[in-house]
Amino acid sequence: MISRKELDNGLTVLTKNFPYAATATIGFWIKAGVIYEPEECTGTTHLLEHILGGQCFKGINIAEAIQELGGQIGGFTSKEFTYFYCKVPKEYTEECIEILASIFNTFSIENETLVKEKEVVSKELLQYQNIPDIWVYILLDKALWPVHPYGRFIGGDQGSLANINLDVLQSYFQKRYYPSNSILIATGNVNKNEIFKKAESLWLNRKISYPICFEPRYVSDAIEPPLPYIEDIRPTNKLSNITIGFKTLNKGSYKRVIYEVLSTIVEKELKELLRVQKGLCYSIKTSLQVLKEVFIFTIYATLQGKDIQEFISTVFEVFNRLSRGEIENRNFLSCIRGCRSKFLFRSEDTIGYASWLAEAELYKDREHDILEFIKHFDKVMAVNIIEASQGLLTTPFSIGYIGDKPIKEAISCVY
Repeated sequence: MISRKELDNGLTVLTKNFPYAATATIGFWIKAGVIYEPEECTGTTHLLEHILGGQCFKGINIAEAIQELGGQIGGFTSKEFTYFYCKVPKEYTEECIEILASIFNTFSIENETLVKEKEVVSKELLQYQNIPDIWVYILLDKALWPVHPYGRFIGGDQGSLANINLDVLQSYFQKRYYPSNSILIATGNVNKNEIFKKAESLWLNRKISYPICFEPRYVSDAIEPPLPYIEDIRPTNKLSNITIGFKTLNKGSYKRVIYEVLSTIVEKELKELLRVQKGLCYSIKTSLQVLKEVFIFTIYATLQGKDIQEFISTVFEVFNRLSRGEIENRNFLSCIRGCRSKFLFRSEDTIGYASWLAEAELYKDREHDILEFIKHFDKVMAVNIIEASQGLLTTPFSIGYIGDKPIKEAISCVY
């Protein structure tokens, strides 16, 4: 059973008990991400994640304090939120909450420490550029969103990183890192009443303010036209990385499961046509990125530059066949079962469930209960896949590309 409570200080708390579990997962999700940042200081949230994760609790580094309990700790920054979580033996649940909550108490850092942490992040940014299967998605985002903050890389760039100083960090922390802008999630072998009681005792010595925060515009009225492609030419590369992306409105759970099934069908078809039958590439994958009001449907592959045009042509050949209803029933049912299982597995993973609850609360686009969400797969019919395929074929798309030669000629088959 999922329980929810909004506390007097504005903090929202959600719990999901797994009575068979020997552990508990605790996490704080904050509405702080690249879409809330000034463009010239893109990367502020990501830098703060590094810094706050290194804060101290009773004189001990937070990570060390969690490890002393036998736990694991992690953090992540996305376009729309950032989170800190840890997994500990169930008997240390309350201590874990107190340790993680200390991240919000104060923000204090010496300039010397900030300089060192910025150096670490600078190296991280350089590392991403040298991982093509990550960097190609960053290029795709820039093409899909040439104006909207969604197009910015969460880590920023060397220029924006240089603009972030102590005053910028302090101001951003005060505007976004406070209880009513946050969600506490507890999953695993947890007692909801104990979680609520512990959460209510937090931040008693901190004056809670409710500042007016910049809220970015979303795109429910009109989706911003994308750029055709953004490329990164690397003459010495022997393999090319390409990802094709379509953006469409997030219209809730039922539409999501249709795109989840379509994604699985397309990946299976492409692997058969390009890898099994022709041996053109090893890595092919599709994915569905879910944002507050938008889905991003992507197809990724690694292959030789000479085969890029055939890859693109094959992708649209598959969509055309699906749009005409050429779906083998056995394959269709198999993909639905595969999708259902993916979410069933997540429903038994305390960390996966915690992130699901947080996104459900932040986005208001789905059921909090994963098992209720899964029921939508039973309603998916072939006609839904036909209509979704037809919709993507008429949707402007973008390409992110890393390769040894320009892609303009290769994409002439579809532009």
